[in-house]
Amino acid sequence: MSHALSPAQRAWRWRIFAITWLAYAGFYLCRKNLGVTMPLLQKEMGWTNLELANVVFGYSLFYASGQFLSGMLADRFGSRVVVSFGLLVAVLSNVCMGAFPTLAALIFFSCCNGAGQSGGWSGLVKIMAGCFRHSERGVVMAW
Repeated sequence: MSHALSPAQRAWRWRIFAITWLAYAGFYLCRKNLGVTMPLLQKEMGWTNLELANVVFGYSLFYASGQFLSGMLADRFGSRVVVSFGLLVAVLSNVCMGAFPTLAALIFFSCCNGAGQSGGWSGLVKIMAGCFRHSERGVVMAW
């Protein structure tokens, strides 16, 4: 037996949905932008495929391993904290990638970006699960 939501509850749910959607869009904009710039980096900086592969590897390693840690951190410290911190790290690392044009800096900040990116999905899913009923989640998550 489910109860009807008040207008205020419905309004809050959609506000949270909008903020969550925008946060995920922010993560996504900082996620895979290196692939677009790789040919330019090779041409302008003279970096090899292997050097750029190390950048991608560093990002992927920190992103994948951070996924395990992020869920636990979201349970311990709260999803909003983990998502906010992850998004801040992702944005700052992307800014720093442009500000420090060396291969070592690019690898370091790419790893930072991967770590920050890993805080997004698990925390955002947890936030959405708390705001929407089980029967609504499929449609909401599709959006």
